[in-house]
Amino acid sequence: MNEKNIKKILKLMLAFVICFSQISLFNVNAQTDDNLALNKPVEYSGVEGGKVSNGEWKYPQFIGENIVDGKTDTRWSADKTDNQWIIVDLQKEYSLDSVTINFHAESPEYEIQIAREDKQFKTVSNVTNGSTNGASYTKTFNLMGQNARYVKYQQNKMWKHSTNNQFYGSSIIELTIKEKKNISVSDDTLRIGTFNIAANKQPNVDELRELTEKYKLEVVGLQEVDRNTGRNPYDMLNEFASTTYPSTYFSKAIDHDGGEYGIARASKYELTDGKTVNVDSTGATEQRVYQRMVFKKGDYEIAFYNTHLSYETEAIRKKQMKELKTAIQNDSTPYIIVTGDFNADQHRSEFNLFLEELDMVNGYQGKWYDTFNGVDETMKVNSVDNILVSRNLAIENIEMVETSLSDHNLLLAQVKFLDEPQVSKEWLRATIEDAKSYNSELYTKDSFGALQKMIETANEIYNQDNVTQDKVNETVTLLNDAIANLELYNLAYKADVTVSGCEVSDGRFTGPMAVDGIISATSRWSGAKTNEQWMLVDLGKIVEASEIIIHFESECPDYEVQVSKDGKNFTTIYSDRMLVKEILFQNKFHLINKKFAM
Repeated sequence: MNEKNIKKILKLMLAFVICFSQISLFNVNAQTDDNLALNKPVEYSGVEGGKVSNGEWKYPQFIGENIVDGKTDTRWSADKTDNQWIIVDLQKEYSLDSVTINFHAESPEYEIQIAREDKQFKTVSNVTNGSTNGASYTKTFNLMGQNARYVKYQQNKMWKHSTNNQFYGSSIIELTIKEKKNISVSDDTLRIGTFNIAANKQPNVDELRELTEKYKLEVVGLQEVDRNTGRNPYDMLNEFASTTYPSTYFSKAIDHDGGEYGIARASKYELTDGKTVNVDSTGATEQRVYQRMVFKKGDYEIAFYNTHLSYETEAIRKKQMKELKTAIQNDSTPYIIVTGDFNADQHRSEFNLFLEELDMVNGYQGKWYDTFNGVDETMKVNSVDNILVSRNLAIENIEMVETSLSDHNLLLAQVKFLDEPQVSKEWLRATIEDAKSYNSELYTKDSFGALQKMIETANEIYNQDNVTQDKVNETVTLLNDAIANLELYNLAYKADVTVSGCEVSDGRFTGPMAVDGIISATSRWSGAKTNEQWMLVDLGKIVEASEIIIHFESECPDYEVQVSKDGKNFTTIYSDRMLVKEILFQNKFHLINKKFAM
């Protein structure tokens, strides 16, 4: 390939048709159903920038209503004065458990106040050691069952920007209010949790355990657990278990920093038959494992699995999930429960592999919980933690507890033991959801039409009251067949891509993003900052194609489009367009019978 003949292409987005990825189907809602503050009325002192002459806010994108909208991409920014406040009206009195504030920028001094119907506020938490430079934190304040209708955030002091030395008011992404609940544990139910406790953050394991105690969890799967490492020079599992969980089991994944690092189980009931199994971790940076043990609650015998899968690629995880699924299929124990951090951070449909035999807690009936609360630009979804149960366990309650104790939230569920497996449509529901995510512009008319007809049939089966499990499973198979039979119209979609370089090295703006079907400035290839840059798309075989469509975010003044049959000898079909645009537009180039497209 003669790179000297190829000019610079900056911020190129290549796609043969306009299409959208699966992630676009989901909004950025991070709230649980039991958030009392969700969409409730608010009053507030001001907004950054104040009001303009017509009485409107100068920056309406920062209004107070944003803290109760259930979204993580909006926020309230207080005005630039010390005395700023916002009040949430719950519209009736509740016995309150906690208030959680997701700060975009925390102030150094503020109070949490509550009031009953009379609106006479009292301070329940006075913070004098907050952030002096507007750092981002999530903080939870326990209210211990106090009754209130109104909850007020009272800022007493602004924070100072470390670069421009200006003072700013608080900025809050979301405020979550939880009701205190009376949790009962019965003989025919089980309360389960899964919790990645982030050993690298050196957490306070006593506080972690107290959180599980608060929700009366009987058995907990833990991930990222240290034993006598340099960063945590003690046995985290033993410290976590204390007297609450007398039976524990640790599985080492790797040696780490003079000690061991892995996963663990903590249980109120005696664990037996414990074993650790290595899963295929080829291509991953560290070995991954799953653990299995058995325990009894009364006459109910449960096989309990726990795991922490690889984060590097979806392909690695798929192999690991298949190994775990095979073990579950061969397990004759009456009841099966699986907990874990599956690191399924690219598509929620990664979990569908398990639904042939199990129901999943995270994603049950289409409700997803963003259990990872950190920031990772490589993750498309944050619903990575899950609990899977056999169909003779009825899912009665699901809750995600937001916490700053770890970079993962606690996911928990209450299940009820059944004598026989129940008919579950969850596999069918999830497969229908997956099938609906395919874009018509990517596929031929006939193959996409066949998929649409199968979706209609699947919906009819899903809405039937007395459908059998065999019929549900048969419909899923037919629907998956229709997906497998889709014929690509966009020949470049997810093709192999090689590039000369990238603008940044943090995982953003890489070559494969130019053929991922997402027409967005956040999903593009951006070349390195040199004149000669190139991208090579390998279609895999010689094909007949009518045109190339390039969607630019920024077009360069001088470039060429080339094609080749063998990847060595290239023909220029377009060159020297003297135009620069900082907007998204598309260019078309005619192409016939070529394997490689440049």
